[in-house]
Amino acid sequence: MKDELLQRAAAGDSAAQQDLVDNNAKSLRRYLDRHMGIRMQRAVSAADLSQEVFTRVFQALASMPEDATARTFRRWLYRHANWVLSNHGNRAGRHVGESVAGSGYEHETPQASQGEVTLRDEVVWLQELISRLEPKYADVVRLRLQSKSFAEIAEQLQINEDTARQRHARVLRILREQGGKQPE
Repeated sequence: MKDELLQRAAAGDSAAQQDLVDNNAKSLRRYLDRHMGIRMQRAVSAADLSQEVFTRVFQALASMPEDATARTFRRWLYRHANWVLSNHGNRAGRHVGESVAGSGYEHETPQASQGEVTLRDEVVWLQELISRLEPKYADVVRLRLQSKSFAEIAEQLQINEDTARQRHARVLRILREQGGKQPE
């Protein structure tokens, strides 16, 4: 026998569906935030993905097994979350967004253009981020972007290889904490 809340939600009871959302939205949002890459975050919000996941799960609720519990619902929720992440990840390669306007790029126009974000846009954005780093971190990132190994970076900068790895990891951690937001 299905959990009573799931039975009501499957029957179309909007209050039961809202209870399921309220009970699971926070953890689903954290899950999506952790699993979205920077490129995907620039293309779609975790809130939109969360809404899409719940919509998919509620559409499939009637096909949930008879002995479904709240735990079964959570497993379905995360399975659908992975499908949604995969679908959006495939589409996030090139996305519509703001161009380099406002970034200090020499050819900026008075208004930001909407359209495909070009490789040049991303290079300008990355250069701006690197320019804000302390030189000891910026040097490691620049060399890493040139496909240098940490051993080569350490040798060139005359530092320990572990130090090069730690500096690179720190920059990545800072970028993750900022959510990959473009500098203003």
